[in-house]
Amino acid sequence: MHEFELNTLSGIPSMYNIATVKDIKDVLYNVYGLIDAKVKPYDGATFVNPFIVYLENNSLGGSKAGIVKK
Repeated sequence: MHEFELNTLSGIPSMYNIATVKDIKDVLYNVYGLIDAKVKPYDGATFVNPFIVYLENNSLGGSKAGIVKK
């Protein structure tokens, strides 16, 4: 774990906005014809602004980790 270098010109600011979004639900039919109305397609997913990934990486200085988030 490395801390971000805050408030650099090309790095992440000390504060930024985040949002939580209520997951959608849909109906799913299985091979037996049964219905499950509790399917959440984005369960546990995280959506990231792609520009923030570059700013976070720049804020790691010599410990840059790349832009792929897994």
